Amino acid sequence: MRKFLSVISLLALFVTIGFATKVVAKTKEDYLERGNSYYRSGKYQQAIKEYNQAIHLDPKFARAYYNRGLAYDDKGQHDKAIIDYTKAIEINPKDAEAYINRGNAYGDLRKYQFAIKDYNEAIRIDPENQIVQEKRYFARSILERQAWYREEQAFLWLWQVCFGIAFFSGLLKGRKVFGFLLGITGPLGAIVVLCTPSTIKRCVACKNNIPKKAIKCPQCQTDQPEKLILEKELPVKRSVIKWIFLLVPILLWLSSIGSCIYKHYRTDQFMKEADGLIWGDNSTRLIVRVQDKLIGEKNHYRILVVKPDGKIAHESEMIIDNDMWGGGFVKAVNADDDAELEVVAWGAHEARESFYLDYLEGIVQQKSFSHATTETKDLAREWHNDQDADLVPFFLFFPLIVYYILFGIVSLVVRLWRRRRSKTLKYKKQLA
Repeated sequence: MRKFLSVISLLALFVTIGFATKVVAKTKEDYLERGNSYYRSGKYQQAIKEYNQAIHLDPKFARAYYNRGLAYDDKGQHDKAIIDYTKAIEINPKDAEAYINRGNAYGDLRKYQFAIKDYNEAIRIDPENQIVQEKRYFARSILERQAWYREEQAFLWLWQVCFGIAFFSGLLKGRKVFGFLLGITGPLGAIVVLCTPSTIKRCVACKNNIPKKAIKCPQCQTDQPEKLILEKELPVKRSVIKWIFLLVPILLWLSSIGSCIYKHYRTDQFMKEADGLIWGDNSTRLIVRVQDKLIGEKNHYRILVVKPDGKIAHESEMIIDNDMWGGGFVKAVNADDDAELEVVAWGAHEARESFYLDYLEGIVQQKSFSHATTETKDLAREWHNDQDADLVPFFLFFPLIVYYILFGIVSLVVRLWRRRRSKTLKYKKQLA
């Protein structure tokens, strides 16, 4: 009897153990936890299967999409990871980690412009996250290096093309050394070589061009030296060449001025004058007044928010250094997510002291510029770059003056040389 009970007990124990090993997760949290366990142990494919089960039970389970994206990311399948991160963001738009990891996935795919957008959204949700700001800076630096590399390659390609044109044009015209030397100077040298007269040998009897080293014409078989003469033909008139050298530099200078005007126009579309800005309706109406006083190289701004009865509701001050590399502004810009314009006081050297005034339900609050939107920060940086670009026409003006002075001197020397040469030829003809 005891043996029978022992066998029964052992069978019951084996059945219990077998049943326990076959217990499966029945809720989405159970599948998620099992997937996390597989993920931590590096079994990404099994983790993805568990996350699939959790998503099957709840298609709106944002955490399952996010964790599955992490698994795909670690497997190197960044495209699938981006799809899962995007789905998680659609379900939970306030998930900063989803934006960060999607930006990382875009960075792994070298799509840095999309990565920067995701980092901007993550910073908007979590402004204190320094790691994301460093990642955004890194992505921007890569984009700037790529843009610089493309410009450098385009410049080198243009230079090589112009050198080839100048060299082969000089070779065809019998001036290969001249073409080689001017080809090194780039586009202007190519224009000079193309406009340089080519020396050819022409038969006076049949009016045909013949090889330069030929001793007789292959058409009419003339071998008389006086009928096989060397001539210079100009594909372009000298006056056209002269006007090219006169107009191209001034046109380039005017184009730099036009570029600066366009950049200012593009920036001013997002910036309005802060002086006279009105907040609120008739009952809570506030008017912004900006007083500007220049002392040395520094602008002292005093910003007053005045009530209808003349009382001051808020007062702020900002000192901006206007040296060559500094500068700043006090403008009305949309610095946050609401529809109202805010008064932004920003300086290049005073970045930490910069602020903006926010109006909300009749109350004016002064906030640090670090809490402004990413678009506003980019706008301030672009405004500062535009101010630096204004110096380009100024620095180009003096080389332009020197160029035209040298052009006038060379033209005068060439004219005097031609006049003396013509007199010498006339004198030789008279002697002959």
